[in-house]
Amino acid sequence: PYKNVTTVYLETAWVNLHSEIFYSLIHEICSCSQNKESPWKINTDTTPHFYVGPSEMITNGLEKVLREYSTTTCGPIFVGTPNSPHLTIVTTSYPSKFGPRGPKKKFFDRINNPRYIFICHEEGPPFLEANAANVYFLTPLHRRYIIPSFFPPSVVRGRSKSLRERRQ
Repeated sequence: PYKNVTTVYLETAWVNLHSEIFYSLIHEICSCSQNKESPWKINTDTTPHFYVGPSEMITNGLEKVLREYSTTTCGPIFVGTPNSPHLTIVTTSYPSKFGPRGPKKKFFDRINNPRYIFICHEEGPPFLEANAANVYFLTPLHRRYIIPSFFPPSVVRGRSKSLRERRQ
């Protein structure tokens, strides 16, 4: 049913670590604001297809929430690894992985590649702050940062219900 598709891969580095980032990133990409920085914009003539993976890093609970969230967002969400994504967002990575001799040299080789965005979990070496336009941090202590603040309606409803039950 989709003619033009933009494939966005949300690649997790750890099992369910900061899964709220996935919801916020999908929400941001689906936002129609033209004031967004260019890495967060996709072609408006396409429908995004979101992949969250690799699948062995996604628990059943997170998969269930993603399936529910998929019904309310601007494009379908799949669990797994796509072939040739248009944009890959690696979440959450640690800056120590970015060094030219670090354990993930592939990250270093993809700094400033417009097809990649990296979300860093903690402070890193100065070259990331100064020279890596596609590296964002989870703290406003940096020039480029995101604050994950969006949760799917099913998560909010479930959490609200749980809080109400505890208060009674």
